[in-house]
Amino acid sequence: MSVVRRKARLRKALFAAVLSSAAALCQTPQKPDNPTQPSSPNGPPVAACRPGMSVCVKPCALMPPAPDQTLPGVLCAIPFSSSDSFTALHLFSEVTRGAEGGELEGYGPYSTGLRLGINSYGQRSQANTFQLDGAPNNEPWLRGPIIPPSRQSAECLCLAAGQVPASLGPAAGAAVDVRTRSGGPTWHGAVFYRQGNSALNARNFFDGADKPPSSSHQSGFSAGGPLRSHSWHVFASAELDRSRQGLTVISTVPSALQKLGDFGARPLYDPLTIQEIRPVEFLRQPFPANRIPLSRIPEPSRRLAALFPAPNLPSAFHNFRHTPSRLTNSDRVDLSADHSLSALSLAARATWLRRSLDSPSALPNTAASDIDQHANAALTRSSAFSTLLAATWRGAHDLVHSLRASHSFTTLRSSASDSGLDASAALAIPGLGFEGIPVFRLTGYAQLGAASPAPFRLRTSTWHLEYTASRDTPSHSWSFGAQILRHAARGNAVEWPVRGVFLFTPDYTSQPGMDGTGDAFASLLTGYPSEIRRDVQFQPYRLRGWEWSAFAQDRFRLGPVTIDAGLRYSLLPPLTEAAGRLVNFNHNREALAVDWFAARNGVNRYAGAGYNRRAFAPRLGFALPLPRPSATVLRGSFSQMFDTGPYLFRGLLAR
Repeated sequence: MSVVRRKARLRKALFAAVLSSAAALCQTPQKPDNPTQPSSPNGPPVAACRPGMSVCVKPCALMPPAPDQTLPGVLCAIPFSSSDSFTALHLFSEVTRGAEGGELEGYGPYSTGLRLGINSYGQRSQANTFQLDGAPNNEPWLRGPIIPPSRQSAECLCLAAGQVPASLGPAAGAAVDVRTRSGGPTWHGAVFYRQGNSALNARNFFDGADKPPSSSHQSGFSAGGPLRSHSWHVFASAELDRSRQGLTVISTVPSALQKLGDFGARPLYDPLTIQEIRPVEFLRQPFPANRIPLSRIPEPSRRLAALFPAPNLPSAFHNFRHTPSRLTNSDRVDLSADHSLSALSLAARATWLRRSLDSPSALPNTAASDIDQHANAALTRSSAFSTLLAATWRGAHDLVHSLRASHSFTTLRSSASDSGLDASAALAIPGLGFEGIPVFRLTGYAQLGAASPAPFRLRTSTWHLEYTASRDTPSHSWSFGAQILRHAARGNAVEWPVRGVFLFTPDYTSQPGMDGTGDAFASLLTGYPSEIRRDVQFQPYRLRGWEWSAFAQDRFRLGPVTIDAGLRYSLLPPLTEAAGRLVNFNHNREALAVDWFAARNGVNRYAGAGYNRRAFAPRLGFALPLPRPSATVLRGSFSQMFDTGPYLFRGLLAR
């Protein structure tokens, strides 16, 4: 049972009460016939994996034993045979994958099809924390993970869901920490090649007689071991993925008669005949026989109508089947090194990832898009880089100190599949450019044009510095620390693409106030869009933002009850723009106006925006083992977080 409470100032709180078996939280697989015990220089031995297992679940090295665990959900999973390690999380927890057809998570224009987001306790990906070796792994634009887990380089995935400890950052639903491999005490390596195809796949319900083909080719290697001195250990891995996925895209296209203006029994009304018969009541005259005269169809409408193919399915709706292929290529390199002394441990890691997605058109021989069916009619290129330096040492009073510094950046660029086309010449609409045809969104019909907001270019970066200290005593487990994050985003992505968006609805060819009349394609034929939108970013915006935080946490016992109490403080100023190009609404005027410019005429550098300087977020959880012989643990928790949201929304004042 979970209830989410939202308050002003973008504060989120999560209450969770879960009754579950202690054995279900951290499971250890049965011992195989021929066990192996691969070791981790950064922790205890890793549980052995059985052939065919997608993950192995082991007691979490980062978490206490199950009866003392205060989190409603906790898991450590080791990727084994699944190329998508996040898929393993939902097998042993309530975590689900991000929205597959969403514009923010999944196969939308800001993604290359990785679908890395997760949902936990009602919280979407943007409200969850992702870490890589303890360093932040959330990019600022969408707040999704930067570097996905890798089967070759990931040692384990650790999930804390429900009540997220104060040390794991600002998360309302879950925190996922991916731990990468180290070199190990002996040299070892692996080379792999995997090939898959759709020969044995079941036919999709919507497929025709011919199943769209799919294929994948994955290859790579990994190697690690000690250097000559045996105090340094190194690890390296590389992966390549080339895949082709056959899609079955079902769309609604106009019939041949509709392209000529004949809509049969569908009542159509002439938009030029509207008149007011009484106050606020209007009436239109019908087209004779619900047929638009050819003389009333302008040349741009004729050319747009010709872009729709003829139906190939026997239905008035969902009457066209298209089976294109979606091409995905990715390359990845991971490097790590660690150095262990008696009182000091050093670690370094670097990861580089490049990915491209050639998303097909929803219709043949033209650009058309349907995000829900993974057809964007766009070419998207992305790359990411992440590096980490970490030091851990034991100081006075048995304090264990840890210092981490990391840097990561992402680049993303997208273009329409018909980029370079002279849209004005092709459609006889003046004022268009060469970035591809505009988006023509018709209610009830397939959408022409590539998915918005293509074309765009976007680069984000994050600098991170963190210090933590911890101490364990017989009765307490203390930890405290501080963190500084510096985010930046530079790009020209806007809400409405520079190609333009034409929205057509039945309104202009319907009888006002009468349902079942009019048609969006008829409105296109007559040349009457309900709305036209176009955004032009003359220069790239350069967004900047700081995040300051500190935490203190303690775990202790009161009789049979284990209590985990923590407090996290966050200072989250609003975004700034490098050249001060921010503008906001002036709420002090009787007539609302957009004239609050950053750092001008007494307006602060945040364009009048303020922020909460008292963002104290308590975290509290308890675990009570019920009397024997029951193996049940009663858990309850309270979590609160402060979050300002992704830069996609926060950067509106610069767009």
